[in-house]
Amino acid sequence: MSAKVRVSGQTREELIDAAWLLFGDRGYQATSVADIVDSAGVSRGAFYHHFRSKQQILDAVAEAAARRAMDEMAPLRVDESASAPERVDRFLAASRRWELSQHTLLTQAVRALLRTVRPDTSWDHDRSLAEGVWRASRPTATV
Repeated sequence: MSAKVRVSGQTREELIDAAWLLFGDRGYQATSVADIVDSAGVSRGAFYHHFRSKQQILDAVAEAAARRAMDEMAPLRVDESASAPERVDRFLAASRRWELSQHTLLTQAVRALLRTVRPDTSWDHDRSLAEGVWRASRPTATV
């Protein structure tokens, strides 16, 4: 078996993409560093060259998600053919579509973040909504 030669930045992006998919599919807690490196097809050493921990790659996934969302919405910001209110409406609708398309990943990211803040607590999103601890505006709305 021959080793795959990669550029360092490419390896980092492949790790982020693999983590993004795994966190979305399995959740942050159920995904290990071994799962991420296996999915990306890189070594553990390559992982730790780019990230100190699973928490740090979660931060990178969140940054990548924000960057991708803004990239997807960039054309809406420069569309001079629409009025300012129309551009705002389009931007908000596109933002909501993106949020809904990434719901699982965003939910897992929030859960992981809350566990780092309060690791002694098992946070349950649905229970928190039912108890009024966490509020969601139009949680089932579609755009």
